Amino acid sequence: MGLAVAAGAAEKVSSEDLVTKHLSAIGSVEARTAKTLRSGSGTVSLDLMSGASGHMDGTATVASMDKKFNFVMYFDAPEYVGEQFKFDGQNTFVANNTTDRKFNLANFMWAHSVILKQGLWGGVWNTGWPLLDLKTNNAELKPEGTQKVNGKEQLKFIYRGKHIESELRIHLYFDPDTFRHTMTRYEFYGPVGNIPAIQVTEEFGDFHEEKGVTLPHAWTIRYEPEPTAQVGGYTMLWKVQLPKVAVQTDAEAAAAGAAKKN
Repeated sequence: MGLAVAAGAAEKVSSEDLVTKHLSAIGSVEARTAKTLRSGSGTVSLDLMSGASGHMDGTATVASMDKKFNFVMYFDAPEYVGEQFKFDGQNTFVANNTTDRKFNLANFMWAHSVILKQGLWGGVWNTGWPLLDLKTNNAELKPEGTQKVNGKEQLKFIYRGKHIESELRIHLYFDPDTFRHTMTRYEFYGPVGNIPAIQVTEEFGDFHEEKGVTLPHAWTIRYEPEPTAQVGGYTMLWKVQLPKVAVQTDAEAAAAGAAKKN
């Protein structure tokens, strides 16, 4: 994934304009605020990058309603079972991703549970997405200009929320044409100080509308420790594809569940 600094008229987009246009890109007020269950299922591939090598294939699911959120990547392998990040509206849960401990991404998410509590993980898949109501979430966005991501200029904003430690910086990226949320980058500044000790990136693409809500069907996650920071671990890259997507009311979800049992 390439990043480069860029400049242009897009830099003049204010936080207020960005939020207004971004919410419209998700859907109408009625569609995005309706009490519905957003769910997606599909496949995930994992590639071990620097520090290790290997490839695995598995399954992925995501589901969210109100402030609740559950994301699972499952691999049928004893040495690495996958990831689960869950928020029930009050408490977070991060599963062990090896037989007896949390490693790499799981450890990062466990240490920075505020990411789940504030509805950031998963972007617009998360019905607790803080941009739906920044004021209630005690959060704010500050423009940081633009940056090229994979060759295309993107709007870049820093996200600041309550209870986010100063060592964790969160940057949100948006397409300047559609105002869809395309990427989140989490940077943890540890012992090195002037460079991130760990970077975690979520990228979103292949957007489609489902019952008035536009959601990404492609989701790429990258965990990257800085070697000089001596935090351990190695770079991991997950590519999630979610071809099966549903936006359902409580009644519709219950009916669908009953149909599967029968």
